[in-house]
Amino acid sequence: MNNPETLHRARKKIAQLQDAREHFDLNQSYSVASGWIAALRIEDLISSAIFHDLMRELNQTHQVVFDELPQPL
Repeated sequence: MNNPETLHRARKKIAQLQDAREHFDLNQSYSVASGWIAALRIEDLISSAIFHDLMRELNQTHQVVFDELPQPL
């Protein structure tokens, strides 16, 4: 549980949100990362505490990227 390589891959999924160029892409990447992190928890590959940490990182990254994207008309 909480294998460093698994955590590294989870953080790479979170970092991919920064590649979004529009809100649709951001939401798509967020959904993928969120599901991926949830699956790690369901499969008992990460602890509950790590799950919550990763979800907090994901939500923070989503907010930062969202704020930087041009607002849709």
